[in-house]
Amino acid sequence: VLWDRFLEDLKNSAFSDAYRPISVYDLMEAVGTRQGKFLEDEATVRRTINRLQEDLETAVKKKLGLPIDRHDIVETLPWKGTGEEGFGYRLNPRAVIVRPLQSG
Repeated sequence: VLWDRFLEDLKNSAFSDAYRPISVYDLMEAVGTRQGKFLEDEATVRRTINRLQEDLETAVKKKLGLPIDRHDIVETLPWKGTGEEGFGYRLNPRAVIVRPLQSG
């Protein structure tokens, strides 16, 4: 879901601040639609995103030796414009780069 949104924003804007975060609730709905079942537990989705962030950080540090933070690839951002407090998630447009597949 994050990848698809990232690619859509990449096609529509060249500015990194225009890349949209997705709320945990919209993420739950999108994943539920793809899997054919509704996700009810917000805490589980948040923990899954946290694990993904930590796993990506560990893998990049271990394999590439780069000093990154857990939010450098999958960002957690303050949710703006809805009138509610909360957070949204997105792939970091300053760190994620799309390149063509290489056959090998």
